Amino acid sequence: MPARKTNEQFLKEVFKLVGDEYTFLDEYTVVNAKLNVRHETCGRIYSVEPRKFLEGRRCSPCRNIENGAKQRIPYDVFLKRLNDVFGDEYTVLGKYVAVSKKVCVRHNTCGREYDAIPSTLLMGIGCQPCGMKRGGFVKRKSQSEFESQLAEKFSG
Repeated sequence: MPARKTNEQFLKEVFKLVGDEYTFLDEYTVVNAKLNVRHETCGRIYSVEPRKFLEGRRCSPCRNIENGAKQRIPYDVFLKRLNDVFGDEYTVLGKYVAVSKKVCVRHNTCGREYDAIPSTLLMGIGCQPCGMKRGGFVKRKSQSEFESQLAEKFSG
């Protein structure tokens, strides 16, 4: 069985991982005994098991902000991607914040206005009443698109 870590060894390991971004307020004794820690960036104090901290469990509010920032795409990029998927079928009515935050849109084909998750729209999942098919959503084809595909399939 390996020797137990000392408080000094634990703090050195923490410093190698995160520098002085975190300050442990309690002394380390064993790997699974919760310790109070302060995140110096935001000032939040919380309890965490040392092994979980070393595995990457850190300040959750700050982590959520970081993850949200990774999900953000600029509004103009979102509009371009939306147009690539649906053409001019949608008009964004509400304030776009991030791909994971609902925004009010209008489906120009049927006129329905609803709150949609931008990332879902970018996957081609659109207006539910217009696109419901076998438990999933699909982009509804125009009559001319449908006729064109039928002609391609059955000609020849």
